[in-house]
Amino acid sequence: MSLQECLNTQPGGLVVEMPAPTGRAEWMLWAQAEENCMENDTWQVEMTPWALPLKIRGLPGRTEETKLISVPGRPNEGKYYCRGLVEADGKGGMRLSKFGRQTMEMMVFTDIPAAPAVSP
Repeated sequence: MSLQECLNTQPGGLVVEMPAPTGRAEWMLWAQAEENCMENDTWQVEMTPWALPLKIRGLPGRTEETKLISVPGRPNEGKYYCRGLVEADGKGGMRLSKFGRQTMEMMVFTDIPAAPAVSP
């Protein structure tokens, strides 16, 4: 079974809207990206409940913050907390947790600066 075939069998449902990265992140090579998504400033990313990106869709406009669009299940169903990526918002809905926001920020980080030289 190929990686793409394996990804096609994974459950989706966690959907996040986020600013598009400025460069190309490695995970974008195997997620199913719409052809024109690189031209958009905002992305909608569908992921497994474990934050494995499955599909990327470009959206018009520019979003400045990463936000949860949908999640499988309801807040009282603990199995849908997506390994701590989401949490109850106190209003009967769900939102990205601090860990969830950090995970999404790491996903779109594409520029790794060179390590500083160490002098003897």
